[in-house]
Amino acid sequence: MGTGASRNVVTDAGGRYVVATLPIGGYDVRAELSGFRTEVRRGITLAVGMQAVVDLVLTVGNLQEVLEVTAEAPHVQTTSSAVSELVDAKTMRELPLNGRNFVQLATLQVGVVNSDRARGNFPLSSGTGMKFNVNGARDNSNSFLLDGQDIQDVFNSTPASGGGETLDVDTLAEFEVKTANFSAEYGKAAGAVINAVTKSGANSVHGSALEFLRDDKLDAANFFDNAFGSPKPAFSLNQFGATLGGRWFATRPSTSAVTRGFGKTEASRGSSSSPAMTRAEACCAIRRPASSSRSPSRPPCSHISICCS
Repeated sequence: MGTGASRNVVTDAGGRYVVATLPIGGYDVRAELSGFRTEVRRGITLAVGMQAVVDLVLTVGNLQEVLEVTAEAPHVQTTSSAVSELVDAKTMRELPLNGRNFVQLATLQVGVVNSDRARGNFPLSSGTGMKFNVNGARDNSNSFLLDGQDIQDVFNSTPASGGGETLDVDTLAEFEVKTANFSAEYGKAAGAVINAVTKSGANSVHGSALEFLRDDKLDAANFFDNAFGSPKPAFSLNQFGATLGGRWFATRPSTSAVTRGFGKTEASRGSSSSPAMTRAEACCAIRRPASSSRSPSRPPCSHISICCS
């Protein structure tokens, strides 16, 4: 409905029909046959990976007579036994994220936990992306799809840039996390299938601008800063960008075909400084005897192996 595009199909002898590879979004379904009254079903919303069953019953009447029914497609999936959860645009937009990486939202699903191999610990052997385990499977047993295309990295793991970030939430329309019982069409995943769809253009032009700020002036001091009267380490991170989508131009002036698109640009800028005292030194300082005359900045370190083990 956002683009005004239409698809026409003919049912078989039993009245069955299938319309495959439809983009996500809102749809109207219209059925007509000579000698019968036309029926229109409005308000059908397709999500990523969804198979909507829309049954229409034509009654005898004039073709010009139209019966309109407004109803959403049923949320109970009768065509699949897969265990899955949809993360829609509203969830991605309103939940706070450190870095605005959509992969973080996968851990909200049942059976999904962060991997012990934290992001960036083994960049030369397992990639830089955020890793998670699903139902006990390895973190490299997950499959990532973007608009139907496999986007695994070279290590068959979470795709990410050199900085460890995947696509941000402003680029995606929604994504689905399939954790069990998904069909063989997905394949090669013993863990989960993360199926994401990017935003696309519509007939109307729309866009947005964003700015996210993290700064030490807005942070509370941690335990060790308070214990030793140390100043908070300097930290500042700005993420800013803009999106723009819509109908650009007709591909052929003599036809109704048009080109629609969606684009996003984003940049980040940050700075930080290391605290004057390391965690190991702080552990030792807090454990030293009260009668010690040593400076907290140079504590005795006989307890490092105990407090940091």
